[in-house]
Amino acid sequence: MVITIRELEEKDIPSCVEMTITSFPWTAYGLTAGQATKFFLERLSKQLVFVAENEGEVVGFIALKKNVLFANYIRRLVVSEKHRSLGIGSKLLTFVEELTLKEDHLPNVFLLTSTQNLRAITFYLRNNYQIIGKIKDFVDTGLDEYILWKSFGTINGLGKYH
Repeated sequence: MVITIRELEEKDIPSCVEMTITSFPWTAYGLTAGQATKFFLERLSKQLVFVAENEGEVVGFIALKKNVLFANYIRRLVVSEKHRSLGIGSKLLTFVEELTLKEDHLPNVFLLTSTQNLRAITFYLRNNYQIIGKIKDFVDTGLDEYILWKSFGTINGLGKYH
């Protein structure tokens, strides 16, 4: 399997929508295909969504919000169910971490994940993210989120803000 990572194109949206609305926690949040489609359309050509592709098939994606609290915020990271546990999520994460450091010149990456999503929590901890907080009832009553953070140094250490 040869994975390439590139910016989202309009032709990728149906695959990304299907991956999202059939994956936990999005199923628990009640995200619709229409809402997911709107999410991707609003981010086209803005270097905010990157897809992982294998032989022409989109097998995962990562979506960002840039420069939030001197960090890039990972809004969504989804790998298709049949391609999980093959290292695709780690490749997407590494891609964003390198983009954050080298192109955006930011020292931090953070994200939220459901406290019920044990697979995701394990994945992020294995990739050296730290749980730094918890938001109770974030999406709905009983749906709590962990805040996970990864730092590569201080804000001043990268020199961008001098």
